[in-house]
Amino acid sequence: MRTARTPVALTLILSGTAMAGWPTDPATPLFVGPLNNAFDERAGLRSGADGSVWLAWQQAYCVGDVLLQHIDLDGNLLAPMAMPIQDDPTCGFHLEPAMAVFGESIVVSRKRSSLLDTPVQRYSQQGTTLWSPAFTADDVLVLETLATLDNGDTLIISQGWDTIHVDRIDPQGNQVWAKQLSFSVPGGANFDVVSFVSDDAGGGYIFWEDPAGYVRSMHAMRISSSGQAAWAATVPIVSVQLPQRGTSRHTHSEMVSDGHGGAIIVYTEGFEQGTSPAAMYMQRILPDGSLAFPMPGIHVSTDFDRQFDVDLERDPATNDLLITWLHGFFNGVEVRAQRMTIDGDRLWGDEGVEIRPFSLTGTSFDSVWSDGKLKTAIGVPAEVTMIQTSAEGVVDPVQVLVGNAGPASFVKAASSNDGVVIVWQVDGPQIEDKLVAQRVNRHGQLGGDNLCPADLTGDQSLDFFDVSAFLNAFNAMNPIADFTGDGSFDFFDVSAFLNAFNAGCP
Repeated sequence: MRTARTPVALTLILSGTAMAGWPTDPATPLFVGPLNNAFDERAGLRSGADGSVWLAWQQAYCVGDVLLQHIDLDGNLLAPMAMPIQDDPTCGFHLEPAMAVFGESIVVSRKRSSLLDTPVQRYSQQGTTLWSPAFTADDVLVLETLATLDNGDTLIISQGWDTIHVDRIDPQGNQVWAKQLSFSVPGGANFDVVSFVSDDAGGGYIFWEDPAGYVRSMHAMRISSSGQAAWAATVPIVSVQLPQRGTSRHTHSEMVSDGHGGAIIVYTEGFEQGTSPAAMYMQRILPDGSLAFPMPGIHVSTDFDRQFDVDLERDPATNDLLITWLHGFFNGVEVRAQRMTIDGDRLWGDEGVEIRPFSLTGTSFDSVWSDGKLKTAIGVPAEVTMIQTSAEGVVDPVQVLVGNAGPASFVKAASSNDGVVIVWQVDGPQIEDKLVAQRVNRHGQLGGDNLCPADLTGDQSLDFFDVSAFLNAFNAMNPIADFTGDGSFDFFDVSAFLNAFNAGCP
C-alpha cells in the first residue's frame, strides 16, 4: 500500500508547494485538509523553526489514512488536500499522531501503532521521505511518543507489555545507541506514556501514568545521552496512596523543561464526582530525581474549585510558567491563567486572572506564549477568537476575531515567529468535515507578517520616519529597500515603495 503512494509524493515534488497564502478575512480561513465526522479531537499541530507549522491527523472515523500537512510562513501548503502517509486501520477512536519536529523536517507516525508493521518516517517540507529504510522494531512494541533532541536526533519511545523501550535515531535514520534502552514499569502493562522532556544534556525525562481505579498515579525515569537509565529506580511524582489523590482520569497532565536541567509537571488531582472540587498542582523534578516540593505540589490557584484541561507554556527569557486552564463547574466555567516561577511563586495573584467565560458545550481553547504575551485561542460554535494577556497579567479587552465561518471545534494554537497559527475543525454536511487555519501576526492582524511593507519602522503607521528609513536603506543598499526583490536598487524599488506607502496599512 505504501508503494502505491509513491506517485503521490512524486507529484508533490514535481509540482512544488501548493500556493495558498494566509487569508485576511475571518470568513474565509485557509483550508488545511479533509476529515470525517468532526466530533472528536484528532489533529496534532507543531511549530517549525522557520515560522512554519506541521499538522497530522487521522482522516476517517473508520479505516482510512493518516494525513500530513505543512504550512509555510506565507501560508503555502504542502498539498491542497494534505498528503496521505500511512494506512489507518482503526475504527471508532482517534488519537493525535506522534510528532517530533526538528529544523525543516518532521518525524511522524500513528500513535499506539505496532512498530512491527507501521514504520516511523521522517519527512521534508516538500513531502519527501528522509529515512531509508524507515524505522521499524523487531519485537512487538507499541509506539507511545516521539521526541527530538537538540542535535536533531529522534527518540522513539514505545511500550512492550510492562516495559518502556527507547531508540535513538540520528537525522539520517541510523541507530545511535548500540543497544535499545528498556526498563520495567512497576505498575504492570496498563500505563500511558504522557510526555518526554529534555534535560538539555542529551537525555531527558519520560513521564507515564498508571490507572488505579478512578484515579491515576504518575512516575518518571530520567535517561542519559548514552542510553542508560540515570536513576536506580523510577520516581513517583503523584501517588494514589492516601492522603494523596493521584491525578484525574478525566483530564490530562502537562510537562515542560524548567530551564535548569529539570522538569515541571502541572496536573489536576484525582476526583470522580462532577461536583467535586479538584485542585491543580505544580511540581518540579530535579536532575537527581528529587522533588522540589512535598507531594502533592504547589497550588496553581488557591480558589479551590474544579480546575482542569491545563495548557502549560514556559517563558524562555525568565523560565516562568504560563498556565491556562478551565475553572469552575458546569455553567460557571471560565478560562483562567496564572504565571508562576519555577520556585512556586504565583505572580498573577493567588487565584490567577480570568480570560473569559467558557461553555462546556462545543467550546475549546489553546494557549501559546509568543512575543512576550500569553495568546489564548478560544473556539465557540459560532466563531474563533484570540485573547492576549500581557506579561503582567493584564487581559486585553479587545479580542481578535480569527474565524466566524463556524461551527468551530477543537481549537489548536502554535507559535509562528512572533505570530500564532490557529487551527480548528469545522463541521460540514453529513460526514464531510474539514480542518482550517488562520494566522494572527504580532500586531493582532490576520495574515502574514508583511501586511504593511512600507512600514519600515514597525509602528503600524506610515509617516516621514518610514520614508527616511527607506532612503537610508536604499543608499546603503540594504536588502529591506529592495522592494522588487531583484537584487538591484533602482527607480523601480522607489516606485514600489511609494505605491506601498500610498496604499497605507490595513
